[in-house]
Amino acid sequence: MFNTESWNYDGVEFIEFYGLRKSGNIEVIEWLMSNMSDSNLPVDVLIAPNPETGFMVSRCGNIYHLNDVGSLWGVGHPEYISGLIDAYVSMGAKKIIISYRDYDHNVSLTHTFPENSTFHKLKGCRQIILLRDIVNLLPIRYAAQLNSNDLKLFDIDINKINSWIVSAISENTIKIRHEDLKSSREYQTEICVTLGINNTTKFNSLESIDDIKVPKHWSDLLHELPVIRARRKAGFIKPKKTAELIKAIGDSHTSIFDAYTGSDYIFEQTRVHGATARGAINPKTKTDSLRIFKEGLSGTIANRVIIGLGEVDCGYIIWYKNKHDGISLEDGIKQSMDGLFTFVKQEVEKIYQPSQIILMASIPPTIEDNTDPRFLEGRRSDVNPTLKQRADLTRDWNRLLEKRCKDEGYRCMNINNYIIDSNDRVKNTYRNNNPWDHHLLEHAALPIILDIL
Repeated sequence: MFNTESWNYDGVEFIEFYGLRKSGNIEVIEWLMSNMSDSNLPVDVLIAPNPETGFMVSRCGNIYHLNDVGSLWGVGHPEYISGLIDAYVSMGAKKIIISYRDYDHNVSLTHTFPENSTFHKLKGCRQIILLRDIVNLLPIRYAAQLNSNDLKLFDIDINKINSWIVSAISENTIKIRHEDLKSSREYQTEICVTLGINNTTKFNSLESIDDIKVPKHWSDLLHELPVIRARRKAGFIKPKKTAELIKAIGDSHTSIFDAYTGSDYIFEQTRVHGATARGAINPKTKTDSLRIFKEGLSGTIANRVIIGLGEVDCGYIIWYKNKHDGISLEDGIKQSMDGLFTFVKQEVEKIYQPSQIILMASIPPTIEDNTDPRFLEGRRSDVNPTLKQRADLTRDWNRLLEKRCKDEGYRCMNINNYIIDSNDRVKNTYRNNNPWDHHLLEHAALPIILDIL
């Protein structure tokens, strides 16, 4: 039975190469092959015949490339792939590039081929990931889909999006950004130095992106927070050298800053899901928020700091204390507010002047039924105030917040007047696409915050 553990050929290096379809995989691989080869020969395309369509292989001197090993035909015939590799090694191959398309780097020979085969990850194999900014990749794939009989081949589904995200944020891999490779000779040199190869062949891409309008369900993907985070991690969203550093400390609702794709600000976040204003100063909370927030405040001093706490208090804690401990709603608001301002006084003001401190108002409720088990997995089902009652309490909280901020010299960031309709409901424009997600639609609400900043 075929087993990759036997691929310990002396003097032969294996490289696994990953990229989504239409990322420019072939042109980048051929550029690499030209720089890796010890000859001046051009890249030749070979066809290794098989009973169906043929398996594309390319060669440049002693460098070989097996294209799209993850294809269905390759998956079904691992012994055929092994035979090709054996043949090319016997022909003098010194480097063999094995490429995968529409897979992330966790899909290697181990996972791509059937479980009843005995494939294993290649020993000592380097992995290269080609990243094409998804902003540019979407229209290219859509154009390819329009001209293809196989629509699924170039579609963008959740699995392919996840493949891009996993690759973009991965560690211990060599990543090549197509846009930078195309525009910068210095970047080409940097990649060659990283790989320990020559830089004799300049990378030239003649591809241009026309003004192609993609379907809305495709373009909406660009607003998804995991996609934005991956673009930032991969280096496609870059701040200016003069960008203002702002620290954002708070609960899960500060995720709104993840939607920022501009270059004027750097939002350095410390986020604790479920953190409360009441417990912000308590070292014994289940979330351990005080310790985590103190760590977030330490280190580099920002230009400003934003504190975002209170939604959990307004949506749950104050009502729970009222129901089980008999604490009035007014006293509940005051106790939570006291916890928040004690935290700001004791921890934040040690580092920042009052004029640098911004407190975010609590966002109004968006879920009609607080007790529905689909909301937060039913974790707030123990209290059942109406939507209007929760909205009224949130308004009272924010009024007191604004007053106390003014007294202390802090800034108060309250976007609620912009996102509430005439019925005191959050406008549909700002509601999350998931009806059971109580966070605002981040990319819709963020421009209001940026205007206030």
